[in-house]
Amino acid sequence: MASDDEDMGGRVSGEDVALPKATVNKFANELASTLGVRLALESRELLVQVCTEFVQLLSSEANEVCEKDSKKTITAEHVLRALQSLGLDKYYQEVADEYARQKSGDKGRSRGGGQRMQET
Repeated sequence: MASDDEDMGGRVSGEDVALPKATVNKFANELASTLGVRLALESRELLVQVCTEFVQLLSSEANEVCEKDSKKTITAEHVLRALQSLGLDKYYQEVADEYARQKSGDKGRSRGGGQRMQET
């Protein structure tokens, strides 16, 4: 049975959990400036909401994958399989490659200055 803080899908409501607005805004503004555009306030607020929802959705799916494996700790493999379960196969290889690069300790590239996922 879900607690008062969880909705029927087992996720905590967006009002209770959100990504830090300053972090998402900084990332979005840096990306927008490299593209030569500016973001309206409503766009930044929407982006924070969408990013939070995406992280919650991916986390929930990764948890389900983890539970199917009878594990108690969500691993990177569970997250990668969750991408596939959600129909986001086109991002799987890029995310897997970035994870492998981070795991190997290759920190040579700056966080915001690397290649971005290709547009679809």
